[in-house]
Amino acid sequence: MTFTYEDETYVIETCSNSTVTNLTFNQATKRIRFNATGPTGTESFCNITIPTELLSGNFTVFMDDTQLEEDVDYTITSNSTHTTINIAYTHSSHMIDVFGTTAIPDFATWLFLPFLMSVTLLGLVFRKRLRKQRPL
Repeated sequence: MTFTYEDETYVIETCSNSTVTNLTFNQATKRIRFNATGPTGTESFCNITIPTELLSGNFTVFMDDTQLEEDVDYTITSNSTHTTINIAYTHSSHMIDVFGTTAIPDFATWLFLPFLMSVTLLGLVFRKRLRKQRPL
């Protein structure tokens, strides 16, 4: 699945022996959701790889509205660019939700420091001008 935000395209990859459908990303809830379906009673897996720029932080995984336990029901591996979540389950039809704590920001976080510096410099300039205008 590809997701585009402000001219940037992010790719969420899945590898599974299930049929994965309806994969969606919701920025507001910081959630990726998809259906995984296969022959009832068979063992299955789904690996989902998520760009850290899209969704990152601490992850929580739910299957059919039940929270799964890390290192029991799923494992997480990550590097500087991606996080991969490996989920194991018994087949039927499942709704899987992956929640992160950080999603694409509404504004670029790197803009905060230059903004703060600009406001500080403007404040200093106005303060200096006000001092010059006051009679001693």
